[in-house]
Amino acid sequence: MSIFSIGMRTSAIQLQSMGSKMPYIWQTPDEIGFAVHFWDARPQTTLVAVGTTQGYSLVNKTTQHLVRLDYNPQLAVQDTLFGALFHVSDTAEQFRHRFEQLQGPADFAALYDGLESKRGETNVSDLLLERYRAFQHRTDDMGLSAIQKMFDSDIHDSRYYDWLDDPTQYATIRDLYRRGAVTFLQVNLFKEYDMSLAADYLHSNSHRISTFVLSDPIDLAGGPDPNMENHRTEIAIKTLQLGLSIFPWEEDAVMQWTSVGGVPLFRTDPKGNSISPNGKAYYLDKSALVLPSYAYVEMSAAAFIGMFSDIEPANLPREYNFRRFTDMVDSAGVFIDHKLYVMPTGSSSQATRFEPPRRLAYYVRKGWQRWAEGFIRKTFETSGDQGLLKLASETDAWLTPRERGNLRKIINGMELRTGHLLLPEDRVFDPRPLEVRRQIQQPWKWSDDRFPDLFARRRAAMASNDSLT
Repeated sequence: MSIFSIGMRTSAIQLQSMGSKMPYIWQTPDEIGFAVHFWDARPQTTLVAVGTTQGYSLVNKTTQHLVRLDYNPQLAVQDTLFGALFHVSDTAEQFRHRFEQLQGPADFAALYDGLESKRGETNVSDLLLERYRAFQHRTDDMGLSAIQKMFDSDIHDSRYYDWLDDPTQYATIRDLYRRGAVTFLQVNLFKEYDMSLAADYLHSNSHRISTFVLSDPIDLAGGPDPNMENHRTEIAIKTLQLGLSIFPWEEDAVMQWTSVGGVPLFRTDPKGNSISPNGKAYYLDKSALVLPSYAYVEMSAAAFIGMFSDIEPANLPREYNFRRFTDMVDSAGVFIDHKLYVMPTGSSSQATRFEPPRRLAYYVRKGWQRWAEGFIRKTFETSGDQGLLKLASETDAWLTPRERGNLRKIINGMELRTGHLLLPEDRVFDPRPLEVRRQIQQPWKWSDDRFPDLFARRRAAMASNDSLT
């Protein structure tokens, strides 16, 4: 593992190109709705993000430190180049312009001079200057010029570079770099040694993780390659689970991850034989124009780590590793706004057929919205918001994840029409931020349509005097 951060001297010259074995680099994330689904204004101590630019999309005004993880050494070069640009570019327009002007050695030399001139103004470290000089003169795929050409084609695509189209988000990232609060760690998530060194770094620098963004763990661990034996994927996932278990976490840490084609669920037939749900799209965000479609999942970090604790290497269907996850989804999953939240397990109701929770569940399941709204209104009038919250939470026990999402939409729609909240902000029941609940809900056709709302939420969070929780 190589660590690129202030105070830890790992020479860029020591990084060697892997030649024909250089791992493929995703200049842009495949998950088109990454920022829309995962950005949140909740307080963040340390945000850890796997990939190229995912972390840029997800930091907020409370983020104390951004740690970027990836096993591809070329992203160390990208972090150096982008870091230099953040130091010398006050605005996103200046960032793009300077990036596009990097066409030859003289341009890279001028950027270095500009970076050096900022030493008294921003936190430009000796290490960053050393890395820049080393990568600047390389002519292979680990050189600054190669990385500039690699990222140049997509730099104007707002679906992937939302942080460049959003001045608020750009300023947030820029300020993190300028105060030395961004670290890149070259880590293979599926190697014990790498994970132990990453854990040592996090512990020694008092970086407790509040949010971890993992992308697609199945794809990263082995993917759907028919030549990849299932047990090898299980070994990789088990290594990931053990590595994550020694990381320092905040008590309420969140894990955000994706899965191409839908989340993996483990099902059995009446005789107990496993059924592989190949070709079945579970909890997909189908609103995106770009294919393939992904599922977006948010859950507690402790629950994510725990669901893989009993994996044993065996040549079994890949979904078998997610049998605990399937139980979590069935008992407490909420699918709403094209995203799956896996919440703490709700109360297990023993209500009879005619008691309130089961009656409300029946209305929701049948799609009888007027009846459900009347029942909700009467409960609110007689028992207040806490009584309604108790009813709604107990109703969850009788619903599927999609039906739970519909229950929240019914309540949210009533709130929007009446102009006041029927439920207190309780992110155990409704995991969406309050500012999202206050927005008018509408069926999105393309994920691009949702970016203006994302930018508005970021502006509101930046303007607020208090952290939005």
